Amino acid sequence: MDAFERAKKRLLEDSQSAPSPSQPLGQEPSSVDDRMAQARARLATQPPINANTARIDAIPAEDTVSLPADEVAITDVPEAVEEQPAEPLNQEQLFAYYKDRLPDLFTEDGLISDFDVAEEMGILTKISLVPEDTPQEKIASHPSSISTTSPYRYIYNDPLDARDIVANNVESERRASLSRTELSAEKRADEEAALADAAAEMGLSEEDYVEQELIPAFIKNNEKDSPYLTGFFKFMNEYGLGSETMTTLNGLGTGVGYIGDSFQDGVQAMAEGLQNTNPELYDAMTTAITGGKQDPKTFAEGAGREAMNFITFTESIPLLGITGKAGAIGTGAAQASTKIQRQSMQAADDLRSAIKEHAGATDKVAEVAASKKIVAAKERLSASVAKEIDETDALKAKAKEKAVKAADKAWNRRLNISKAKGATAEEAAKRADEAARVAEANQDVAEDLIIIFEDNTGKTISRTGADGRLKIDFDKARKAGVETAEDVAESRREGVRQFLTGDASVQLHGLSDLAGQGETITQPLLKPDKFDGLVAIVSDLKKRNPDAFKKKIHKEGPRKGKEYTTIDHLFELTVNEELLASDELIDMLNKYGLSFEDYVLTVVGSGSEAGKILNKLSQIKRLRPANEMIALQEKATVNAQGVIRKAIMRTENIRRGGLVSQIATAARNLQSGGIRAPLEGFGNVMDTALYNASEKGGIRGVAAGAKSIMTFSNWRDSFRHMKYMFDPSVVSDTRQYVDFILDRPELAGQFDLMFNNINEIQRLVGRGEATTTLGKGADAVATALEDAVDVLNTPNRWQEHLIRRGAFLGELERLVKREYGIDLIDAINDGKIRDLLNDAGSVRPKDARSFINIVEDATQKALDVTYAKQPDVPVFRSTSQFIVRNGLTVVLPFPRFMFNSMELMGQYMAGASIPLARKMASVVTMGRFGGGKLTAKDRQRISRNFVGSGTLPFLLQDDPEEKKEDKNAIDYAADFLLGMSVVGAAYQYRTSDEAPSDYKLLKTSDDTVMDTTPQYPMRQFMYIGEAVRRINNGTFYDFFKVKDFTETFLGTNIREGVGQSIIQEVADLASGVDLVDQEQSARLIGRALGNYLSTWAVPFAQIIEAERVEGVRGLEYKDAAQDPTMDFQSTFMRELSRPFSRFMSPDEEAALPKREFLFAEDKRRVAPLFRVLGGINLATIDDEYGEYISSFGYTDYELGSRSKVPSIRRFENSVVRDALPGIVEGAKREELNLRDRYRMSSDAVKERFTEEQFVSSRVRLFIKKKIKKVRASISDGKNLMADAPVYAEAMLKYRRLSKEARTAAGVRFFEKFGREADGTNEKDIAELMLFGKAYEQAK
Repeated sequence: MDAFERAKKRLLEDSQSAPSPSQPLGQEPSSVDDRMAQARARLATQPPINANTARIDAIPAEDTVSLPADEVAITDVPEAVEEQPAEPLNQEQLFAYYKDRLPDLFTEDGLISDFDVAEEMGILTKISLVPEDTPQEKIASHPSSISTTSPYRYIYNDPLDARDIVANNVESERRASLSRTELSAEKRADEEAALADAAAEMGLSEEDYVEQELIPAFIKNNEKDSPYLTGFFKFMNEYGLGSETMTTLNGLGTGVGYIGDSFQDGVQAMAEGLQNTNPELYDAMTTAITGGKQDPKTFAEGAGREAMNFITFTESIPLLGITGKAGAIGTGAAQASTKIQRQSMQAADDLRSAIKEHAGATDKVAEVAASKKIVAAKERLSASVAKEIDETDALKAKAKEKAVKAADKAWNRRLNISKAKGATAEEAAKRADEAARVAEANQDVAEDLIIIFEDNTGKTISRTGADGRLKIDFDKARKAGVETAEDVAESRREGVRQFLTGDASVQLHGLSDLAGQGETITQPLLKPDKFDGLVAIVSDLKKRNPDAFKKKIHKEGPRKGKEYTTIDHLFELTVNEELLASDELIDMLNKYGLSFEDYVLTVVGSGSEAGKILNKLSQIKRLRPANEMIALQEKATVNAQGVIRKAIMRTENIRRGGLVSQIATAARNLQSGGIRAPLEGFGNVMDTALYNASEKGGIRGVAAGAKSIMTFSNWRDSFRHMKYMFDPSVVSDTRQYVDFILDRPELAGQFDLMFNNINEIQRLVGRGEATTTLGKGADAVATALEDAVDVLNTPNRWQEHLIRRGAFLGELERLVKREYGIDLIDAINDGKIRDLLNDAGSVRPKDARSFINIVEDATQKALDVTYAKQPDVPVFRSTSQFIVRNGLTVVLPFPRFMFNSMELMGQYMAGASIPLARKMASVVTMGRFGGGKLTAKDRQRISRNFVGSGTLPFLLQDDPEEKKEDKNAIDYAADFLLGMSVVGAAYQYRTSDEAPSDYKLLKTSDDTVMDTTPQYPMRQFMYIGEAVRRINNGTFYDFFKVKDFTETFLGTNIREGVGQSIIQEVADLASGVDLVDQEQSARLIGRALGNYLSTWAVPFAQIIEAERVEGVRGLEYKDAAQDPTMDFQSTFMRELSRPFSRFMSPDEEAALPKREFLFAEDKRRVAPLFRVLGGINLATIDDEYGEYISSFGYTDYELGSRSKVPSIRRFENSVVRDALPGIVEGAKREELNLRDRYRMSSDAVKERFTEEQFVSSRVRLFIKKKIKKVRASISDGKNLMADAPVYAEAMLKYRRLSKEARTAAGVRFFEKFGREADGTNEKDIAELMLFGKAYEQAK
C-alpha cells in the first residue's frame, strides 16, 4: 500500500491516535504531499532500533565484534517485562543508521543531499544559529548534516522521534485541509463518541453518566469559583433534572452567547420551576448557596456571572449530546446556527414553560395536563437532539469525504514531486531487488568481474566472505575509482576543438565522448548501486550466448597466449558478432537500472576499444551533448592559463558580478524574460508546425503543418513554460521537478550549465591555488569579495533560475510530447525517469532521438532565453571566449550577452533567409546541396523571423492615412496580421496618437514616460517599428543616425549602471571643439580610468536611488561636470573622480547646477521606487515644443551645445531652449503652408515624395536655421552676448585663439608669474587672452 492509500485509509477510519510505539518507522500513514515517500518505503522493511541495536548495526559486517553482556540481543524476553531504557543514540550512530537505510538521502560523500526532505521525514531537526537555550543546542552536529547554504545547523533525531514527527505532520496536514465547519463537526462528533465510550466503559447510560459523573465532577472542580452554578447543579441533580439541566444550558451555547441573556434566562426559568414546584427546596438551595433567600431573577444573574467557568469545564470533558460549544458569539435564540438547533432551543423553552406550568398548577387536572406537556416537550427535545446528532454525523461524513477528495486532488495533481519520487524509488527498488536476486544466483560471474578488474588495474577491490568467495569491498572500490578516474576535460580538449570546427567526426569516439559522464570517468563496476546490475546483465548475456563464452586463447596482442576473460568474450561478441538489436540491449540494461554507458565502460579496456563498440552500436546515438563538449573545451582552456591571466580573469569576474548585483538589474532581467517568454511561445507553435510539415514532406507536410497551427494542444504545450515561470501555484513544483530531473550523474553537465554559469561569471578561477604568502593573502581578499558578490547576486540568481527552470521544463515537456508521443510529467510520476535516461523502449519510439539530446535542447532553450548560452555563430563564440580569457571585459563586460542579443535580433529580422537560401540551392542543384529536412536551427530561424518581423511585408505596404471606408477584406486581414509579430505591435504603437516622439519611450501617463532601454529587447523592437513607420512616410533618413543605431543594436553590452564605455568616450572627445591638447589627453585617460574604477562601486549606487525614494535626495537632474583647468594633472584628477560624483552627499548634490535640457525646462525623475525595485526608469515628458522638434528626427544631443566647458554648455542650452517655443510656433505655421503646397503640387511631385517627406525635409531645415541664428546671437565666435557669465565669455574668447597663440600665452604666463595658469580663474584667463592676442599681432 503506497503512502497515498495509507493516508486515505487513515482519513476514512478517522484514526487520530499516534502510531503505536511498536510500529516500524516508515509504516505510519504518509502525508498527502510527502516529499520522500520513496524513502519511507525503504524504511517500511526496517524495524525501529534502540541504542544497542544501533551500535550493532553501525559496525561493519566484516569486523569481528565481542559484545558486552548487556548488549547481547535477547529474544525470549517475556512480554510483561518492559525493555530497560537505553542510552540515547549519539549523532554518529544515528548517521550510520539513516545512511544504511536511506542511501538515496545521502550523496556519495556521505552528506545529506536534501535538507528539506530530511526535515520533513523527521530525520533532522533545524537548530537556529541564534542561541535559544534549548537542550538541542547542546548537541553537536554531525559533519554530514552541516548545510553550507542554510542559516541553520541540523542534528539527527532518534528514529522513534522521527516517526512521531511524521505522524504529527500527517495529522496537521489532514486537519489543515478541513474547513472550520468541518473541524467543528468533527470535534463535536468526537466528543459525542467519547461520551458514549466513557458511559459504556462504566456500564452506565449517557444520562446516568452525566448525573453520576459529570455533574459531580463539575461541582468538585468549580465549587469555590462558581457557588451559584455548582449549587444549582447539585440541587437540580437531586431533583432528578440534572441531565436535562446540563443539556438545556449546554444547548443554549449552540450559536448563542453563554454570557448573554439566554443563559441567564435558562437558569432563571429552571429556578422558577423549582421554586413553584417545591418552594421549600428552592429556598433551601438559595440559602445554602448565597447565605439567604433570593428570587429566581437575582439568582440567575449571579449564575450568569459564572458562565465562563461552565464553558471552561464543558470544553474539557465530553458533553451530553452535541449541542454544545459553538462559542460565545452573541445573544438570543435567533442566532442558533441551524434549523434543527433552533428546534432544540424551542423544545428546551417548551420544557421550561411546562415545568413552570406544572409548578403553578392549582388542581389535579392542571397538574396532569402540565405533566403531559413536560413529557411531550422532553420527547421533542430528545428527537431534535437526535436529529442534530444525525446532522452532525452527516457533516462529519461530508468533512471526511471532502478531506479524502482534497487528498485525492493533492496527490493526483499533475505536478506532485512526492508521487514522482515515490514511484521512482519503488521502480529503483524493484530493479535493484531483481539485480540482487540474479547476482546472488551467479556469484561466479561476480568473482570473475572482480578478478578481471584487479588483474587489469593492479588495484585491490575485494575481500573474502564467510563462504570463501570474493566479495567486492566498496570502500576499497571507491578509493580505486578515484585513482583510476580519467579527467575528461583534459583528455578531450583537442578532440572537442576538432569537433567544433568540423575537423573531426563521430568516428573519433572515445570514453570521454560517452553521454552521461561527468568531468571524470569511473568504472561502474566500482559503484555500489551498479555492481549487482552488471553481474546480472553479464549473466543474462552468457546464458543467451553460451557458445560465445567458450574457452578461448588470445592469439595476438599484449594478452597473447592468455585465456579470454568474461569481459574479453563480451567485448568480442559486441564488436564482431550480432550481439542483439540495440533497442533490445537498452531494454535489458534498463531492466537492472543500467545505462548503455555503464555497459560500454564495463566491457572496454581502452578508448580505442570504446570507439569500436560505439561505431558498432552507432544507431544507439548516445554521445556527450555538444554543449557539454564546448564547456569541457572552455574549461580545459581556462585551466591551462597562467597565474597572471587567471588573476586578471578572477578580478574581472568579481567586478562583473558587482555590475549586475543591483535589485534593479535583477528586476530588468526578469522583465526581459517576461518579454521573451510569449515570443518563445509563438515560436514554439511555429516550430511544431514546421517540424510536422518537414517530417511528412510535400502536400501532406503542408497540411500537417497547417493542422498543427490550428491545434489547441500545440498552443497549450507551446506556452506551458509561461505557467511554469510565472504561476505562483506551480513555481515551487517546477523547481522540484527540474531539480529532480537534472540532479543525477547522467545530467550533471546539463545541471552545471543551467545553474553554475550565472551571467557568465565563472567563479573560483584560481581560487585556493596560491602557494606563496603574498599569493595566499591576495587569494583571501579575492575570496571574500567573491563571496560578497555572490550574496549581492541573490536576487539576480533567483530570477535567472526562475526563468531557466520554467523554460527548461516547458521545452522538455513539449519535445517529449512531440517526439515520443508521451506526457513527460505522467511518465516521471509513474517512476519512468530511469527509462527515459536509458532510452528504454517503454518510453522512446524506435529511431527517435536520445532523451539526453532532448534534455540538451531544453537546456539550450533555458540558457538562450536568459542570453547565457554560448553564441551559435563560431566567430561570435570564439571572440566571446577570447574577450573573457584575456581580460578584455574591461571594455566589453558581457560579450556573451552582446553576441547572443545580436544573434537574436538577426534571427528576428532575417533568420529565414539562411534556410531559404539553402532550399533555393537544393532546387538549383537538383538536390545535391541544401536538401533534406529542416534542421532544428532552420526551424528556429524561420520561427523567430516570423515572430519578430514576419508581417514586415504587410507593414511596408501599410497606409496609416487610409480611411476606414476605403478598406476591404484584405486590408482588414492585413491589419490583423500586423499584430501577429513583435515588429507589427511596435509599429502599431509608434503610429498611434499616444506614442511619444522619441521611439525609446513609452507613455505611462499624460506627463510621464518610461525609457525602454533597460528592458531588452523592447527598445530594439521599438526602433524597428519606428524605422518601418519612417520608411512608409519617406522620412527614414531624417530618423536614421549611425550613433543611435549602433547604440541600440550593439550597445546592449553596456548595461544600465556601468557608465559610458571607453569607445563612447573616445567618440565624444573627437567631437570636442574647445579643448586644448593637454585637456584632450588628460580627459581621455582620466575619464576612461574613472569610468572603469567607478564600476566597482555600482552595487552601492542603489543606495543613492533609495535616498531619492526616501526624499533625502532630490529628483531634479544635476550637472556634476566641472569646468576645465587646461593643465594635464588637474584635468586628469577631475575626470578620474567625476564618475564618483554620484556618491556625493545630498547637500552637495543639491548645490550643483541643474542640467540644462533643450526640450524641457524642468525635467525630473518620477517614482524612483520603481527604479530601485523594478528597474523601471520614469521621467517627465518633454515639453510640447520639444516633442514637436523631436518628431522631425532631431535629438537633444544633436541640437545641444557642443562645448566641453560645462558652464558654457549650460548657458548656450538655456538660451536656445528659451528660444525654442517661438521657433516651434513658426515651424508649425511653415508646416501648414507646406502641406497646402503639397496638396496643390503636381502628380510628379506627389509621385516622387510622400507628404511627410515633403514637409519634414523643409521643416527640419527651418528649425535648424532658426537655432543657428539663435546661436549666432549668443556668440559671434569670439564674444558672448552681453549678459553671458564673465568667466564663460573669457573662456570662449581664449579658446577661439589659435593653438600656437594659446601655447605661447601659456609660456609667457609662466615666465611672468612663475606658475601655471588656473583655468578656473577668470583673471588668469584674461591674462592669457592678452598674451595670446599680442602673439597673434606680432606674427
